[in-house]
Amino acid sequence: MFKAAINSAGPIGLGTYRLYEQTYSTCRMALEIGYRHIDTAALYKNEREVARAIAESGISREEIFITSKIPLKAILSGSIRDAARESLEKLGAIDLLLLHAPGSDPLSAWEVMLEIREWGG
Repeated sequence: MFKAAINSAGPIGLGTYRLYEQTYSTCRMALEIGYRHIDTAALYKNEREVARAIAESGISREEIFITSKIPLKAILSGSIRDAARESLEKLGAIDLLLLHAPGSDPLSAWEVMLEIREWGG
């Protein structure tokens, strides 16, 4: 049977697509009411606001699960590493990094993602 607890990083999270100038306030409110998973992406151009909301929430970083995504443009141009570094710089930490779309060479992308995973230790 499916069970979910809003105070876990489980299946309930906040997506930040198209929040624009409301990203910070929406993330802060979500964290205040119990969300602990925030999904963002480089494409959404709001990773800094997500990070600021988390930092200013007073909630321990270890309690919050952050998902971000590598944009297709970076995948197709072979700049997955650069995109990952940029997102990591903006967010401070990433718990789950996704390819926003698979691109034309999923094996190469997979190999780079395995390398990136090692950055976090």
